[in-house]
Amino acid sequence: MRAVFLCCIAQAPLPDLRHLPPERQARVRQALSKRKAKQLAYVWLLLRHALIRQGYDPKLLREVRRTEKGKPFFENNSLCFSLSHSGDYVACALSDEGDIGVDVQQRRSIPKRFFAPYFSAADLEKLTEENCCAAWSRKEAVLKAIGDGWTKENKTGLDTVGCALPGGLRLFGEWITQEYYLAVCATGESAPQTLTAEFGELYE
Repeated sequence: MRAVFLCCIAQAPLPDLRHLPPERQARVRQALSKRKAKQLAYVWLLLRHALIRQGYDPKLLREVRRTEKGKPFFENNSLCFSLSHSGDYVACALSDEGDIGVDVQQRRSIPKRFFAPYFSAADLEKLTEENCCAAWSRKEAVLKAIGDGWTKENKTGLDTVGCALPGGLRLFGEWITQEYYLAVCATGESAPQTLTAEFGELYE
């Protein structure tokens, strides 16, 4: 099973924080904006929804831990997951077939030179003003899947455009709207299934 869940929260109110565990409640309250608070709350509710939809006990949320490098995982379950949020969208990916990383990005007008410290020379050659958003999202998805983060080696030594990835991982990506790009990095020959949820469903 490899699945990606998406939810648009543009019209969603800030949820009742009682639906969230204490540590997530604290993060939501510390958010610097209402939009950020909504993202932090709904991405967690989407993970809960995804677990239920795939037949897992939502109590797994109590077992979320992080590696020394910050990759989240379930302490007593091999199920892999990844979370992302940007603008009006939250995303969650689940896999019981190996590592997975997901990233959603809102299109922004950012000069190509901004990306130079974060991409290899080979990737920079293929980078244009038009594909920067997609390229950034794809690299984020890869780094989340391998779990190493933005190390110096990964910034300039890891090619992610048109090349083989470590560990049998593959990249899949698409524009889900004109303004938002979704990238997924996972094992397997085909793209994970993408499922859409309404924000109201996340309370069920």
